[in-house]
Amino acid sequence: MPYLPKNQYETKFTNGGELYNPADGNEYMGYYIKYRNKFFAGNSPQNLKTKLRKIEEATDNKVYNTTTFLYNQLNKKFYQKTKNRKIPYPSKPLPTEEDYTKGIFTRYFCQRANNKLYIIELDKEVYNGLLKGTYDKVLYTSGKINWSLQNPQLNNDNVLKLEKRFPQLRLFFNNPEEFVKAPPGFHYMPDRTLMEGDSHPGPLPSQTPPETSIPIPPETTNSSTSTSSGGSY
Repeated sequence: MPYLPKNQYETKFTNGGELYNPADGNEYMGYYIKYRNKFFAGNSPQNLKTKLRKIEEATDNKVYNTTTFLYNQLNKKFYQKTKNRKIPYPSKPLPTEEDYTKGIFTRYFCQRANNKLYIIELDKEVYNGLLKGTYDKVLYTSGKINWSLQNPQLNNDNVLKLEKRFPQLRLFFNNPEEFVKAPPGFHYMPDRTLMEGDSHPGPLPSQTPPETSIPIPPETTNSSTSTSSGGSY
């Protein structure tokens, strides 16, 4: 490269996170020359050999660090395939009357791969899109759960079974009674006991034991009088 006037370039230093070598994908640390919009390793404008590239900031919703960016540069086919995938959005479908007739309701959700506490509920369309790759199935893992509309204990058991694959799931589905209704011809008591009949006849039983009266024995009088004996003065 011909001689460069000092006012046309800058000599800088980087501790990393700014530039990388496209030839090997390694992050660059050290002195570099900035000439217009180009970057070269070293501190001599007369010896510009290794051309560097800037580590660009992410423009999508993915979480990146320097290592991730450099990996993507070396795996561009994979990166180009995944970078335009959509992020799944949350939804909370409600059970239908048909679901209540069946007594069961399928709920869909996904969990973020790099944050196990990030769980959102989905509708069936987005769930299927995750399976097909329309949505980002690299960053999000999809799941579904059979949700009983009659038995809260069954919901609790199903959540615990799925937690082996989806850690922290119980923190998301933390109300096993959600959407639960008693089956036709039954009703739930306040303590969630399932009882026959559409409602409880008469007043509800008291939750506190009734007061009991303790008989008090009648007072007894002493018929004998005590006299003091003594001499007269």
